[in-house]
Amino acid sequence: MCVAEINDRSLEITPFHPNDLKKLIYIFRLNVPEFFAPNEEVDFIHYLNSYSRNYFSVRYNGILIGGAGYKFDREDYTCSISWIFLHPEYSGNGIGSYMVNFLLELFSREEALKVIRVETSQFGYKFFGSFGFSIVKKKKNYWGKGLDLYRMEMQKE
Repeated sequence: MCVAEINDRSLEITPFHPNDLKKLIYIFRLNVPEFFAPNEEVDFIHYLNSYSRNYFSVRYNGILIGGAGYKFDREDYTCSISWIFLHPEYSGNGIGSYMVNFLLELFSREEALKVIRVETSQFGYKFFGSFGFSIVKKKKNYWGKGLDLYRMEMQKE
């Protein structure tokens, strides 16, 4: 468990627990259509069924407010940030940055890791760019109408 103080409140990042699923789906839906296409909910559930050991629940003052995960590919020594989102009421106060930094710290322990990836949209690419990710591919309407793909990468230091 990781605990930090942000705005004098407690932030906890803990391994995903199946009891968090319904609330995470609810929070996911609050981010549709601004950040996710409706059809991506099925993909999120599939990810949790396959990679739940790589997903984290985020609580602020004990309230589940979002999550973040990753996939590690040992064949090409890459890692991808997956399904990072927050309840809209909690965005803009540094929690998302804390979540990314938490994952980057986790990745720093993987000596063989070469590249870190993230796939986002035109609404998230500047956020990830602030961590050193660079755009390697764009595709219009990839996620759904009005949600473009921005594939980004950064070399592990």
